[in-house]
Amino acid sequence: MKEIIKKYNDAVNKCELFKGLNFEQTADAFSVFGATEKSYKKGDFLHFPYEKNDKFALVLEGTVNVCADDIKGNQTVMHVCQSGETFGEALNLINKENSPMYA
Repeated sequence: MKEIIKKYNDAVNKCELFKGLNFEQTADAFSVFGATEKSYKKGDFLHFPYEKNDKFALVLEGTVNVCADDIKGNQTVMHVCQSGETFGEALNLINKENSPMYA
C-alpha cells in the first residue's frame, strides 16, 4: 500500500477522502479498503452496466469516463473523473446491483 501512496502521492493528496490524513493514516485506510493498483488501456471497461458493484476506485493517472446509455443506445458521459477523484462509491454504499452506469 505504501508504495502506491508514494508513487501516486499527488493523486492521493488531491482525493477528498484522504484529506487531513497523514501518511500512516492514509496507508491504514488503503489497507482497510483492500486497495490494489490496476492499469487499464484507453477504451477498456472497468465496470459494466448492471454489474454488481462491490468496490470503488481512485483514479491515480489519466481519466475515467462514467457513462450511461439512453433507451436509444446513445452514450451519455455522466462525469469525467480526473486523477485524484473517486468513482463507484455511491453505488457501492447503497449496494446497487442494477445500475445502468459503466466506466
